[in-house]
Amino acid sequence: MSALFSALAALFVGDLQRDRVVPASGYTSTLTSLTAAAMAFLVVFALALSSASYRLAQNWSEALEQSATLRISAPVEQLDAQVARAIEILETTPGVASARALSSEEQSDLLTPCFIKNKFVKNTKRRSKENIAKHYDLGNDFFSLWLDKTLTYSSAIFDEENKDLSEAQNNKYQKLINLIQPSSGDKVLEIGCGWGGFAEYLGKNYDVKLDCITISKKQFEYAKERIHNCGLNEKVNIEIKDYRDLKSKYNSI
Repeated sequence: MSALFSALAALFVGDLQRDRVVPASGYTSTLTSLTAAAMAFLVVFALALSSASYRLAQNWSEALEQSATLRISAPVEQLDAQVARAIEILETTPGVASARALSSEEQSDLLTPCFIKNKFVKNTKRRSKENIAKHYDLGNDFFSLWLDKTLTYSSAIFDEENKDLSEAQNNKYQKLINLIQPSSGDKVLEIGCGWGGFAEYLGKNYDVKLDCITISKKQFEYAKERIHNCGLNEKVNIEIKDYRDLKSKYNSI
């Protein structure tokens, strides 16, 4: 019984010897004080580092939102000339503050964050839509300043040096069509239809049904009006839709 009473007393009263655990003075007391001070310093340092990292990430994010990277694919012997020409055009483009070529190290570094991001940040439907809005929804007028009249964003294919960019884009369209060899009445799907250049070319020249999807509001509005003006509404359907929401079956994609 005495053991039970002692246990209950310890529960309610506490340890009567607790003031002797750390002596009021001496080596142990000094060590405890130093440890506490070191822990306090580490906490303050961690908070300061966290705050600085947040500000750095915020500034980096804002800088990225105001910048763009243009990738040029060309034969090695033509690459320097094409890069120089692209910079010359960009430097005279309204709204572009500056333009320069990236070094080999910067090009390599540019790929690393994307790899890490794709590993740990899932490309959800919501995130995809946000990313597309920050890029392609900058405005159709902006992209019209430096794209060709077809408003095609991907690389063209030049078979002849005397062809202009629009002709090279149409050449690429035809090569893509030659790959799928569509038959009359085929259902074709275009994922990421951009401003409708390929849809217009295919709709005008082939007897197919074409579904085009994009998650860019600006691209959708432009492509929809473009197809209507071409009289292709019966053959070409433009929708705002994520490719993961597709249910239909197609002869070619």
